[in-house]
Amino acid sequence: MDSNTNSNSNKGPDDFLATLDPEARDWKPVEFRCMIQDILGSELYHRYDSNKFGDRTIFYCITIPGENDWVRSCPEGDKNEFMTNGAQNEPTESTSNSQENNHENSATEESGVAKNDRLSISLVNYSYPIRSGGKNRSCLIKVYDMKLVEFLRVNDLVQVSGLVEPNEFEDDSQLLTNKSSPKSNASDKQATNTNNNPSINDIMGPVDDFEPACDFPHRLVPRVHITTLKKLAHINPLLPEVIARNNLDINSIKLARARLSTILTQLLGGDSLAAEYLILSLISRIQRRKDVTTLGQFTIGLSGVKPEMKFLVDKLYEIIAKITTHSHMIDMSIANLNNLRFTPKKDHTNNKMIAGTLQLPEGLYLVLNETALNEGQLTAQGTSNIDTLNQIIRWQRHNYDFQFHSVEIDTDLKVLVISEGKSILTVPYHVKLEKNDPETINSMREACSAVNDFLTDDILNMFRYFITALRDVSEYTIPEDVQKSIPHEFASRRQKDGADGRPLFSADDLSSYMTLARYLTISRGEVTLTEEIWKEACQMESTRNSRLVSAN
Repeated sequence: MDSNTNSNSNKGPDDFLATLDPEARDWKPVEFRCMIQDILGSELYHRYDSNKFGDRTIFYCITIPGENDWVRSCPEGDKNEFMTNGAQNEPTESTSNSQENNHENSATEESGVAKNDRLSISLVNYSYPIRSGGKNRSCLIKVYDMKLVEFLRVNDLVQVSGLVEPNEFEDDSQLLTNKSSPKSNASDKQATNTNNNPSINDIMGPVDDFEPACDFPHRLVPRVHITTLKKLAHINPLLPEVIARNNLDINSIKLARARLSTILTQLLGGDSLAAEYLILSLISRIQRRKDVTTLGQFTIGLSGVKPEMKFLVDKLYEIIAKITTHSHMIDMSIANLNNLRFTPKKDHTNNKMIAGTLQLPEGLYLVLNETALNEGQLTAQGTSNIDTLNQIIRWQRHNYDFQFHSVEIDTDLKVLVISEGKSILTVPYHVKLEKNDPETINSMREACSAVNDFLTDDILNMFRYFITALRDVSEYTIPEDVQKSIPHEFASRRQKDGADGRPLFSADDLSSYMTLARYLTISRGEVTLTEEIWKEACQMESTRNSRLVSAN
């Protein structure tokens, strides 16, 4: 690569528009959100401002896995209504739906595949972690800013603006006789141009007949040359990109928490403890990583859910999907465990990432439904999938398969495991339902049937604001007087466990208490742990553990 390439690397395709009209009018501007699924590598291109070469990096991007419908359909007028006046004029995230308008229907969704698209299925392996009824889209983005490239990672959520290359092929049948990029199809036209009057295809196309993405049909996987790109901290259209705590409406937060607690408690048969843990899991996130320690992990397991309580599982997930920006539920049946591929695999021969079900973006709420678990024998694939889930739950890390080696990718998934008895997974916060007798189950059924009447748009938006705003809170302090109470609790618990003949209270147990106390504090719109909240956290853990002991 030319040593001077980076001096103008921040210049994008829009710089060509003024000089290459009318040809440039075929290049359509787009703006959309997506997830980076794979990094295909770099390719050389002709610099428009010299006879030298530059390089750009190609990313394979897909529709955000698990993105919920309300995020895509949220009206502009609803944005920021929960922010205080001081935040109203801050720039907000674009919620463009253009990614749906600018891409053809995915070939992976068989029900939506047009007849003339079937050839494409054999030409390219479309790979999405989650099937979404024909809503999946994919594209290649070409990034010119090498400094920006250094900060982009697989699974990042980004918002991009750029220009879509015009499609040079009438249909996919031409791909059978044109193995390289569609740009090579226009080589004869390019040869007629002089150096003094280059066409946009001369400049934007690769310098030779090879590009890293040549196996992706141009018509089904558009190429987008990026003019602007930004990583997204969240995709909630109700809030600005940067959430300042002093602009949060604390009264709305407290009201949202109280109403959400009431609704979840009723759905769970009057179990306020289980409702509390569920609320805290909604606002959880990884706070810090140090060596092998991951701070902020808050996976919960809800047990005591009988097979006849499937209505409860469905309703809980329905509500989660309505109030979180992106979510997904996996039925943990033997068939799914044995047949699904949870871990992504890099196909180096074709330079493609074969998606795994768990190649998911940060902040996604993942529900694992173990009530669907049936009798059967786990295969090696099923055992590997269980190991992958345990690794994510324990460490929030996922080892991607790169054929000759594995690459450890950090994750930040909020996980809820629902089971009848003890989970097959190692769950840090296991909460057993207080009651699941026939009378309580009938009460739950009635609550599930009636809850939608209370979930108005205003109430749902209140919950959506609560979850996203508090998840981004990083400020948190423990006063000196409370710090003195923590060692006392540690010593007291160990002494009591020793007297009762139970395993001694450990440092990991203490860390769980402190994580719980942190989320209790933040869920109330506060950032300073009080003695009262610390005692509440200790009592919650004591009650939770007592239920587990009595169940055994």
